[in-house]
Amino acid sequence: MKAVLKVLTAGLLVTGFLIALVPLFARDGGESTWTFEGDQDGTIAKGFTNEVGDWKVVSAPEGKVLAQTAKRLRTPFLTSRW
Repeated sequence: MKAVLKVLTAGLLVTGFLIALVPLFARDGGESTWTFEGDQDGTIAKGFTNEVGDWKVVSAPEGKVLAQTAKRLRTPFLTSRW
């Protein structure tokens, strides 16, 4: 019984320690902005990967954007239908 209590106590201490570390790694709540003006049209943007779909930089009236260009009948993304 004492061994079980020691394990539980150690587990709680480790959990508390990890929870106390979370604020140290939390973001400051600021916004992040990506721009694609330096990327070439028709390619994936620098720092991004095509894990699902076919993402490419395309020109839009507002500037360059990262667009999903895959053509599929079914989407791999969760969507809501009304």
